[in-house]
Order: sequence, then C-alpha cells, then structure tokens
Amino acid sequence: MTLDELFEKKDEIALEVQHQVAEEMTAYGYIIVKTLITKVEPDAEVKQSMNEINAAQRKRVAAQELAEADKIKIVTAAEAEAEKDRLHGVGIAQQRKAIVDGLAESIAELKEANVGMSEEQIMSILLTNQYLDTLNTFADKGNQTLFLPNNPNGVDDIHTQILSSLKVDNKK
Repeated sequence: MTLDELFEKKDEIALEVQHQVAEEMTAYGYIIVKTLITKVEPDAEVKQSMNEINAAQRKRVAAQELAEADKIKIVTAAEAEAEKDRLHGVGIAQQRKAIVDGLAESIAELKEANVGMSEEQIMSILLTNQYLDTLNTFADKGNQTLFLPNNPNGVDDIHTQILSSLKVDNKK
C-alpha cells in the first residue's frame, strides 16, 4: 500500500483494526467502541517530497490560469482593435460618401446657375479645390513635411493633371 492510499483509506483501515482488536479484547472483558487513526507521520524526507509535489502541482495550475488570463486579455484586445478598425472604416466610407454627395450637389447647383461651364470643368474645379483642402488639412497637423510644386504654375499643373485623369476615365 502506498502512502497516498494510506491517507485515502484511513477510515477503512481504522474500521478493520477495530474489528480485529475488538475480537481479541472481548476475551479480556474490554469492548472496543471505535478506533481512530489520528495522525500518519511519514519520514521527514518523504513528507518534504510530498510537499514539493503538492507545491509543483499548485504552481502548474496557477501557471495555466495565468496563461488563460493572458490569452483572454490578448483576444479581447485583438477584438477591440478589429472593432476599432471596422468603425474607422465605416467612418471613412461615410466621409467619402458625404464628399461625393457634396460634389454632386455642387455640380448640380452650378449647372442650374448656368455659369457657362461644362460638367467636366465644374468637376475639375471642385476636385482642385478638394486637393487644396487636403493640403490645408496636412498643414494644420504640424510636424509634416510636404513636397509641393515650387513653380508659379504649381496649382495649374495639378489642375491639368486632374483634367487629364478625368479625360482618361471618360475614355474607358
């Protein structure tokens, strides 16, 4: 029988001892009511070894629990980051839709006002204006370095590039 089995079956052993001793002692006039095993004292080295095993098992369980907690933190952070990115994308999509709606509204208003420009010219002016607004946004941020055309015709060059891109899109 191992020491672990001894601890587990202490009550069964006490009952068996009671039966055996009771039979022997009744011949002498004694009645054994109950026997108790109150303390099992293994050798000090065995006791130390058992304590170390117990401590190691508890440390293993604690390490598993800590790892599970870390996993939960990482998964929660990843889910939060994914949701943040999704909402950021929704915001950008709504912003772009508002810009397109605004451009369409501006084109319609200018066409109604009969300013004497084609839809392509109106779009070119609006897109150039959008480009300049974007540059202003960068400039407002600070700590930004922008490389822009440095000649007097810089805005005209951008305007020409926008017109060219519109013509290419119309040809497709």
